[in-house]
Amino acid sequence: MWWDYHLKCGDKVIQGGAGQRCAVAVLNFAIPAGLDAGPATVTIGSQSASVLLAPLAPSLFTLNTGGLAATYVTRVAPSGAVTNQPIASFQNGVYTPVPIDVTSAPAYLILFGTGLRNASFWTAIVHGGSMPLQYAGPQESIAGLDRVNLLLPSYLAGSGCLNMVVYTGPLGLFSNTVYVCMQ
Repeated sequence: MWWDYHLKCGDKVIQGGAGQRCAVAVLNFAIPAGLDAGPATVTIGSQSASVLLAPLAPSLFTLNTGGLAATYVTRVAPSGAVTNQPIASFQNGVYTPVPIDVTSAPAYLILFGTGLRNASFWTAIVHGGSMPLQYAGPQESIAGLDRVNLLLPSYLAGSGCLNMVVYTGPLGLFSNTVYVCMQ
């Protein structure tokens, strides 16, 4: 099992810092494969927490408590050139959405989360409408991290900020709600 944590002390962020008196902002850890579903206890150092292990527990990552999606947009130009664009800016300690232009070239929303990899069927519900996902499963370079790829249709242009969830219909499981903003 691996784990990492980030401490925020005023305006400093300390990764894996020991001996600091700060609130933990993020704790990441991967559950070893092969554990049975059900109640468990996670202990790191002198701290313990009760958790419920489940093969599916869809959760999308956010940048703030308001639900701004931790994501970026990948664009594919007619020439085949690929570019990535952020969907938020960070200034003075606040994340602000950067509206996504869906009219100039195909735009794929790349979302990150966990608890998605063990289902064979996912769909997105965006602004009340159902949209197929191009991919939902493991993100290849970080253990335990899952990725969702969603092609944003051009008809979303001018829609403003939109709520979305991912959903596995056969099992009836929904992720938390996140949002992105359209230009």
